[in-house]
Amino acid sequence: MSRAGKPSGVAGAARVKRTGQPAAPPSTRGRVVAEKREARKREVAQAALRVIAREGVEGASLRGIAAVLGCTTGSLTHYFRDKDDLINFVLDELTTSLTESLSSIDVAAISDDALQTLIQSMLPHDAEMRQWWAVWIAFTASSLSDSAMRARQAQRDSVVLAKMTDIIGAVFAQRGLRPPREEIVAEAELLLCFVDGLGLHAVEAPRRFSAERQARLLAMHLDGLARRWGLESA
Repeated sequence: MSRAGKPSGVAGAARVKRTGQPAAPPSTRGRVVAEKREARKREVAQAALRVIAREGVEGASLRGIAAVLGCTTGSLTHYFRDKDDLINFVLDELTTSLTESLSSIDVAAISDDALQTLIQSMLPHDAEMRQWWAVWIAFTASSLSDSAMRARQAQRDSVVLAKMTDIIGAVFAQRGLRPPREEIVAEAELLLCFVDGLGLHAVEAPRRFSAERQARLLAMHLDGLARRWGLESA
């Protein structure tokens, strides 16, 4: 204690900036720095999305991504070791976004309308989702010649298939149906194949496959599922 009876500046007084405002505690400052770093990494990832959608994975470069951001490549390497590190981060962000969308569904109370709304939201129905799909297509194309990326894609596919299987199984269960597990998996695979194919064509020919046409084709596919299992009369 100081002679005045107050904590000494070294022992425990709150540090004060020259502005007269108390400085944030070290733990808070560290959290703020980490949050800013993550926010900046996501800004870089968004720029990378635009470049990959336009140039493909192989055509995308740190220089091109830096140009979109209006910064130097040195600024990017402050957050990512190299292009591969950035590409992997973008792929992880896309995977997380997709799995979170699937996880948002309450499988215990899913309705036919909720299923259609979920799948429809995943399709390239607007400019943002067309860009998202263009990047997925670029990653898929790259995985054909890149074993490491192919392994990551396979891992992502297994997670998505598992979640879609749970959703389809819940739809059956609500109608009192208990088909064999392999049949539920097959329906989930068929639905994902349909979504992948429709998404690819919608990116290639957006005028032909408008949002309205995508919704109509999806409804037709889901109607076919209902007829196969007698869901429409339940």
